[in-house]
Amino acid sequence: MPELWLNYGNADIVLDIQAENLHSQIHNSMNITQTSHILEKLNSIDIKESANLVIFEDTKPILQIVFMLFEICNKNSNPLPKILVPQEIIHSIRNKISQTEIKKFSNISEGNFIFINDLHFDGLFGFSTTATNLLKKLGSNNSLLSAYRKRSNNFPMPGKHTIPFKMAQEFTSSFEIVSIEIINNSDVVCDIIIGHPSSMSTLSKSLVSTHVNIDKQNALIINYGKANISTLGNTLESLWNCSSVIANNGLAILISDCSSGIGSTAIQYLVEKRFNIDSLKDPVEYIAGMENLLFLTELQKKIRIGLVSVLPYFYLNQLNIIPFQSGNDSLNYILDDKTVGKKITVIFNASRTLLK
Repeated sequence: MPELWLNYGNADIVLDIQAENLHSQIHNSMNITQTSHILEKLNSIDIKESANLVIFEDTKPILQIVFMLFEICNKNSNPLPKILVPQEIIHSIRNKISQTEIKKFSNISEGNFIFINDLHFDGLFGFSTTATNLLKKLGSNNSLLSAYRKRSNNFPMPGKHTIPFKMAQEFTSSFEIVSIEIINNSDVVCDIIIGHPSSMSTLSKSLVSTHVNIDKQNALIINYGKANISTLGNTLESLWNCSSVIANNGLAILISDCSSGIGSTAIQYLVEKRFNIDSLKDPVEYIAGMENLLFLTELQKKIRIGLVSVLPYFYLNQLNIIPFQSGNDSLNYILDDKTVGKKITVIFNASRTLLK
């Protein structure tokens, strides 16, 4: 019996699956660039005395790049740049970075702004980049609503060249900024891409080249992978990365502790009966995370979705998501289901793995 260890919050859980029930295991296999080559790329950035490093997430790869930039500054006897972050992560970043000033990011003003982004896939935009993050942070509700309405259909499009992504790039075109996009495999920096967020054409080639081709699957267990902040919102993004290979009437079980809660304003409003799901296809205003709610409801017309997490069952029942207490409970549910067969595919680090 193979023991499959899956990440679950700050720990790992074991999935006791019989060899005859395991169809395949899928791991993300990215090539890792040597640290010296990454440092060489970072040295090409002109870090001026007034430099500001802007980060929107508290992840290990982002912190690795921050400390590499500090190393370059110290070597060149340059002052360390300030760090600008959203209010929600300012406390955790201050606990991890003590060498320089940490302040709240609110806008792009005069000065030297260097953005560091943990590159991954996105259901609405295709990719989550500095450009898409800036549109979400600084764009008006009308600009976000326009991007939402420009989606090509009501299903997730991870890894695709979408109109909303082009709109995000156009939004950043007037900013005089530099972006460092990190390609990583969970908590390891594999490579970086440096440029202006409006014109980084190598993003899709670098990330989509790691996709995995498989046949349609009836039963998948999808492990989000390591995450500093685990929410239902970002867990659903790992489902979008696998959604195109799930057969009609198939079953997808997500494993992610979601210890940081729902992480989506739209889903929170729905659970609290403050949001009408019928308005998702043509809304009059944009609510953060509504695209994930749209994708979820449309996919549920074709497949069933379950979740192993610490979220209250009340929330999941409101979303028609099957709740499970453990990975082995979800495994037994699949094996007892007569409609999907006994062969299960397990996806590791699904937040960084695109299936086609």
